[in-house]
Amino acid sequence: IPDDALLVEGVLTQESLSHVVRLVTERRISKVYLSSPGGDLRAGIALGQLLRKIDALAVVPRRGQCQSACALAFLGAPARVVLADAAGLGFHRQYRIRDSKIVYGNPREDVQLIQSYLNSISFDGLDAEAIVATTGLATFSRSVLEERGIVTLSQSELRERARSLVTASGFTPFEFAVSMFKQYDDVNMVVFNQPVGMIRFEPTVDDF
Repeated sequence: IPDDALLVEGVLTQESLSHVVRLVTERRISKVYLSSPGGDLRAGIALGQLLRKIDALAVVPRRGQCQSACALAFLGAPARVVLADAAGLGFHRQYRIRDSKIVYGNPREDVQLIQSYLNSISFDGLDAEAIVATTGLATFSRSVLEERGIVTLSQSELRERARSLVTASGFTPFEFAVSMFKQYDDVNMVVFNQPVGMIRFEPTVDDF
């Protein structure tokens, strides 16, 4: 994970939210990776408000999932991209965690709370009543995610954005082949031709 990025994974709780708040105050965070099955409704909303406050890019990583309260938090980020399968992002009736137990709240109160949050982040791609009324997990195709504004960047747009940033720094990107092979014990194999630098995998663009 790059220095300006943060990974939030596991069930969302008020405790995990406090850890995120502490890390955000300690360093400048511009990207937040979300991989969570959901959790506490209010913690998810508070996380979404935090993502908007710090102007973060929210990313559901390639092998991740972001559901329920996590999906609501995802909507709070000004820029959003899903690298995982489209079904990895889903919405359903919310719940809270009290004394380590799942407790469903009052539907009317949940609708008011979620709709107030959606209004505060100026998001109208989903309706709070539809979210609360969902008994199963509601997912969307990638095209619908884009049409409704649930994601603001397609994977191709994200790659182009990264390319533009690199070009602006004075470097002209170019294509080159990378071959990977198994490393055997006690055998050092090095193949190179005019090496010019180092490469690393960047999860926000799902590429090297």
